[in-house]
Amino acid sequence: MAKYEVTMKCGHTEEVELIGKTSERESKIAWMESTCICKSCKEAKYQEENKKAAEASKEAHLPELTGSEKQIAWATTIRQTKVTELNARLATAKEKAPEQAAVVQAILDNLLAAMTASSYWIDNRDTKSVNILAAYEQSQK
Repeated sequence: MAKYEVTMKCGHTEEVELIGKTSERESKIAWMESTCICKSCKEAKYQEENKKAAEASKEAHLPELTGSEKQIAWATTIRQTKVTELNARLATAKEKAPEQAAVVQAILDNLLAAMTASSYWIDNRDTKSVNILAAYEQSQK
């Protein structure tokens, strides 16, 4: 294992530990230089995303989430991403089947009101938004 100073895509230098053949290490360093950003830039990016999601949640009058401060920030961003995805689908559905879209909107509204635990959104972060909605609908039957 060897340590290298790598200048990331963001322009900041970070120390990384790499293992493997020299050619593999060099390839990894080249990839990191062209693709990766440093830890502090990642953190700043996440904080900005969390801030925007919190503002959007307030504008949409979504209920406050419960959990630790970090969980709430992360889950708010996840929830906002899922809501944005579902709203885009709803907009398309309203044109094709307005009555069906109204039912889906009601289910979404109930889901958002009921699921206020940050852990719910974090646990479902990799689940497609439509699957979250479908699972919630099934749980209410």
